[in-house]
Amino acid sequence: EIQTHAATSHVAIELKLKGPSLSNSTGCATALVTIGQAFDTIRSGQAEVMIAGGAEACISEFPMSLLCKLRVLTTENFEPERACRPYDKTRGGLVLGEGGGALVMESAEHALRRGARIYGEVMGYGVTCEAFHLVAAQPTGDELGRAICSAMAMAHVGPSEIDYFCSHGIGNEQYDLADTRGIKIALGDHAYRIPVSSIKPITGQPFAAAGAMQAISACMTLATETIPPTMNLLIPDENCDLDYVPGKCRRGR
Repeated sequence: EIQTHAATSHVAIELKLKGPSLSNSTGCATALVTIGQAFDTIRSGQAEVMIAGGAEACISEFPMSLLCKLRVLTTENFEPERACRPYDKTRGGLVLGEGGGALVMESAEHALRRGARIYGEVMGYGVTCEAFHLVAAQPTGDELGRAICSAMAMAHVGPSEIDYFCSHGIGNEQYDLADTRGIKIALGDHAYRIPVSSIKPITGQPFAAAGAMQAISACMTLATETIPPTMNLLIPDENCDLDYVPGKCRRGR
């Protein structure tokens, strides 16, 4: 038995954090949903500061056996560092990872008042549901496209204002296709004009922690103007035809 709220409770107790305290369990989207809830909480005036993120420790007998039974893990163990290959024609499946990540979120006024270094601004988010399968993605990308469009609508930005996309990119064919097609649905032709990359060949797939790690990576992309690469992408899948920044980081605005 796992108490989903345990990690949140321990952080709150250790740091003496009071006020709204919520825990989500929505798979790979967990941390991003949590960031969205923190955004709403601050915007509504219920709190000035929130810690939002996600953590997962799934490298144990039960999760591993379940994922093996579902046949979503890669079986390529001869070169572990190359086992996760998002958007590559030769990819074999996902590589399990563990970890955690969190962001300190606050109103602009509060951040300026305490002299905080501001890494980024949450302008909007979108949440949808494929209602398709427990672990498989719907390769059409329709719901990802809707979620991105909802986020852009809330943020009052258009496709041409998007400069970079930190993608899910776990090295599973269905998810890779959903990424590619969802971005195209939301951004149209502009999807071909921006870099899109996945950090999963480095982090593995840490499920609940994934969104937090990607949000942190996106903040560091803004801070350093350096776009992280999609490692291990050598033979692009012809159906994944965006600019996936293969193999080497890139400077960008």
